[in-house]
Amino acid sequence: MTRLLPEIEEDIKRGELEEALNKHKALGKFLSTESIQDYFEISKKLIESLSSKAKLKEAFKIGEEASEILEKYDKNSAAKILIIIAQLEVRSGAYDKAEKHCKKAFELLKDTSNSIDIGKAHYFYGLVKLFSGNLKESESHFFDSITYFKRANKLEDVARVLNLLAQLYFIKGDWTQSKDKLGDAIEYTKKSNNTLLTHMYSLNLGMLYVFMGEWKRAESIFNKYSNKIQSIFKNPDVFCRELLRYSYFQILKRKWDKAIDLLKKAREIAEHNGLIYELGIAYEYLGWIALRRGTYEKAKEYFEKAYKIAKKISPKSDLMYEILRGKAEYFMIIGEFKEAKVCAKRALKTYNYFEKGILYRILAQISERQGDKEKAIRLYLKSISQLGDLNEKYERAKSQLELGRCLVSLGDDNKYEDALTLLLSAEDTFSKLGLQYWLGKVKVEIARLKEKEGELESAFYNLNEADSLFKKAGEYEACEEVNKLRHQFESKLKTIAEKSIKEYSLIFRWRKVAKYDQDKLLHDLLRKINADRGFLAFMDEDDRFQVIASQNLKKQEAEHIITLLVEKKSEWEPGDMIINTKKFSNNSYENSLIMPLGKSLPKGFLYVDRDNKNGPFKRTEITLFALYTDIFLLKWKKEEEEKLRKENIHLKKLLKERVNFTGIITQNPSMLEIIDQVKMLS
Repeated sequence: MTRLLPEIEEDIKRGELEEALNKHKALGKFLSTESIQDYFEISKKLIESLSSKAKLKEAFKIGEEASEILEKYDKNSAAKILIIIAQLEVRSGAYDKAEKHCKKAFELLKDTSNSIDIGKAHYFYGLVKLFSGNLKESESHFFDSITYFKRANKLEDVARVLNLLAQLYFIKGDWTQSKDKLGDAIEYTKKSNNTLLTHMYSLNLGMLYVFMGEWKRAESIFNKYSNKIQSIFKNPDVFCRELLRYSYFQILKRKWDKAIDLLKKAREIAEHNGLIYELGIAYEYLGWIALRRGTYEKAKEYFEKAYKIAKKISPKSDLMYEILRGKAEYFMIIGEFKEAKVCAKRALKTYNYFEKGILYRILAQISERQGDKEKAIRLYLKSISQLGDLNEKYERAKSQLELGRCLVSLGDDNKYEDALTLLLSAEDTFSKLGLQYWLGKVKVEIARLKEKEGELESAFYNLNEADSLFKKAGEYEACEEVNKLRHQFESKLKTIAEKSIKEYSLIFRWRKVAKYDQDKLLHDLLRKINADRGFLAFMDEDDRFQVIASQNLKKQEAEHIITLLVEKKSEWEPGDMIINTKKFSNNSYENSLIMPLGKSLPKGFLYVDRDNKNGPFKRTEITLFALYTDIFLLKWKKEEEEKLRKENIHLKKLLKERVNFTGIITQNPSMLEIIDQVKMLS
């Protein structure tokens, strides 16, 4: 016994673990009461060495053998070994075995007064329940664990449990409680002077800030640690988890190459150290990247690898539900809606409210693609509500964007206001998060909405904004989508222009045939552009504006508007239309169209307005207003020419009546020339 102990230690140091295993087996045969502690310590060292070399099967075997031997002499030591094994099993995803060993440890510790060991048993039992989805039992074990650790003044262990409680509350959707527990955990790490745990839990807090939409706070934490993660976290499983955490943040920001580099490192560490849970997460994240980049076969491959790992761990683990969500989205994109629904509904069994919020959006997208838009709208609203209850920003904005897009696609004028409200809310969130790609996506949908409302000028403006945002983000494929949409809008604009010219031609021919007066023309214009009131005014020979046609406006009201226009003439240019303003209105109407008639100096004004509830004038209405302006001006000029012609005839008649030269007798050449000139004039 005395000889074997140092030999095993030397074998462990040299890495000759096979030799150490054989000698450890022989060591158990010579065990006595006096050598129990030495046997426990060497067993612990050997288990740790085997696990560090990813020889988990051998580690579990040694642990179980050592526990059985120790149970005969010291139940506390046997329980400690079982807890160490349970820890490794949790790390490798063998939750059923971990639960079995935790139960056994509790039986062995029932008569002990050792608070630390009981606290650890509760801790790992809570961990098992957390990863297998039993949140209620997990929470209970964690609180019991804190009680025992506080009793033993184990502040580091209290911090560890508080960190897990923060994770538990995150899954339950109580993010405020999660944030509070992380804050408490960080305080306990500082009290125990454990800077490593302080760094770890600070990064956990950074990740929570990501979900809460406080990305600037998250970024400041991540930037603090980004260049020194490896030097701080020497433990491979901790280092691996931090790499995964940081890669997730890069995925959200669509920094694919950076995320892939981080995931490659994480995967290597996980494979080398037997970190099966972390390996599953790495494959899941690689699946998401492939899906977002449109490499669907790769996405399928990665999700399948992650799914197999999650199945080994637990069919009810949070990892399994996340992967099922990924598979649901994959099947939806490739058009296999039945499979997509199956995966999404299985994933909805999760306890994680955040996951549920995203799943409702995926189910909405599936329903929309299948043509059931009413159901899709209900599910989008459910997603927004669920994520809103969590105070989550990023995913909620994505759901608002999708619902806004869905409402626009309905082509129902009554839904456009709701769609715009949703899109502007999403725009505000993405702007605060600094996400140029998603801002561009919102701008594209606003452009679609404006195009449907006939506001092509606004549609083109939003498309240009989207194009600029996509270019800044390096999303050149999205720029192609913008160009396609721009061509569609340009084609529609051309069609509208051709239609307007045709309509103008028809109106012009109609004007020449019909003998409508200005009042009737004004009435026709109001009806066609859905306006409520209007007037037409021209300047008379005394340079005063006279109202010559009016609809639903008293003469005094029209004159008041003209006075405002004349007083504020520095605010407009002759020949330029004044659109949707209440500057020159005599009431609260904001929706008005005014055209000063004339090139350099205004010869008159055409004015129309409508109630605010009908919204601003649309581009097609503005175009028609401009066409009618030309007609009014032409008609006025024609009437003025006719008026001058009649006045000229009248003057000639007067001259003939009043000028008579029959009584004048003269032979003077100069006098005769004057008489001839007067006759010509008459």
